[in-house]
Amino acid sequence: MKAMELKKKVYRGLLAHGQASSRGLSTTRRFFSRSLRRLTVSSALFFLLAACLFGALWLSAAQQKPKGIILVPEKKTPKSRTRKNTRNSTDASAPVLLPDIVTDSRLKLTSGWIPQFIELPAPNFESEPVPPPPAMAGTRPEVSPLAEVTFTFKTPTYDKSGRIKEEREKTVDVYRENLSSNILLELVKIPSGEFMMGGPESETDSLTDTNRERPRHKVKVPSFWIGKYEVTQAQWRAVAQLPQIKIKLIPDPSKFKGDDNPVDSISWYEAVEFCARLEKKTSKPYRLLTEAEWEYAARAGTTTPFAFGETITPEIVNYDGNTPFYNSARKGASREKTIPVGSLGRANAFGLFDMHGNLWEWCQDQWHPDYKDAPTDGSAWESQKPSFNITAQSIVRLRSGGVPDEVLNKLQRLKDYVVTGEEQFLARLKMELGEEQTTKFKPQILEYASWDIPRVLRGGSWLDGGSACRSASRSDYGYPIVRRDDHGLRIAVSKPF
Repeated sequence: MKAMELKKKVYRGLLAHGQASSRGLSTTRRFFSRSLRRLTVSSALFFLLAACLFGALWLSAAQQKPKGIILVPEKKTPKSRTRKNTRNSTDASAPVLLPDIVTDSRLKLTSGWIPQFIELPAPNFESEPVPPPPAMAGTRPEVSPLAEVTFTFKTPTYDKSGRIKEEREKTVDVYRENLSSNILLELVKIPSGEFMMGGPESETDSLTDTNRERPRHKVKVPSFWIGKYEVTQAQWRAVAQLPQIKIKLIPDPSKFKGDDNPVDSISWYEAVEFCARLEKKTSKPYRLLTEAEWEYAARAGTTTPFAFGETITPEIVNYDGNTPFYNSARKGASREKTIPVGSLGRANAFGLFDMHGNLWEWCQDQWHPDYKDAPTDGSAWESQKPSFNITAQSIVRLRSGGVPDEVLNKLQRLKDYVVTGEEQFLARLKMELGEEQTTKFKPQILEYASWDIPRVLRGGSWLDGGSACRSASRSDYGYPIVRRDDHGLRIAVSKPF
């Protein structure tokens, strides 16, 4: 009995030992399996880290070499189009990737340090040019400084009520003169031709002395080039910096500021000085327009009061819109200042902007009260007698000479008023001062009064009504030393090249 119990105990012990051994073997297998996987991952990480460290050390050593190079593949060009390989190529179409590039037929080599992760695209020697960005609203587009190009535009025609009858597309030749960095002077070619100069009877207006525009006469005008716009303030400053010819120029004389606004408040003498400096800089005979050239260019082949037809509106001309030429024409606001040249976007049939309004423009001609005996070949009319004028400088000199304020206050009414000839001037003085004071102060007044010949102004301005902006309109308010904020200039040249 005891033997049987002993056998059972031994059997149970062996069975328990076997089960324990089986569980231990399974645990051992799992342990070794986990360890092997951990060792494999650790080994892979170790080798990867070692490779990265080795690569970093190699790259650092390579960067420190003074003569190290990087090879950059270049896009192959067709065999039929060979390109000369030079170290200092000036081919503007070949993009330069890095400084000091040396080219051969297969590789591009460059020395020195290059930032990591930089992407060097293969150069494309036949890439399309990038188009310029669109112009901002209210600004004139950028122009290329090419010598001669063509200009395409649209010009409208209005009826008496201010409605557009038609709109035509035109193309003209434009020459561009480079005054300085980013400042160009644009000139439009005007063809030769004949026209009837002066205003017809149908243009009679209650606000205008049209006798000064008659008799109408035929004029033959040779071809010439004229400023596409009035001279701007930026152009004036560029030329004012050039060496003086006869008189000084104020770099910024204008009342209404803006680089693209026309220069205002300049005298006739300053306008002539501007042309003289430009002529010396360019070796081209720049000058003011003759009166006949101005009207011929303003009409642009038309016989109507304006190059745009029977009337104008403030949408296309800068003038006093409250005073239209025809009562039936639509009225508009008056801006009461100059605006950037060409900003209204309407040119006449010759491609000229702002020939009507914005500013009166100085001409070369002396003032004549009518067209009797006027030249018929388009030349300047220079046969007038000198005139007298009381200016602000005259008043200052007379006051320092002892003339009483009572007399000076009366002379103020003559300020900037042009009178032709001494006899007419004295007659005007007697009207203002009386016989006694005229006789007493006559020597001093004649000594200090300005004595010169008035010049013609054409085109009307921001200050004037529609009648003054007609193609035939002309002003005698052009004493050559006077500066006004409605006076500007436009230049011409017989041939710019």
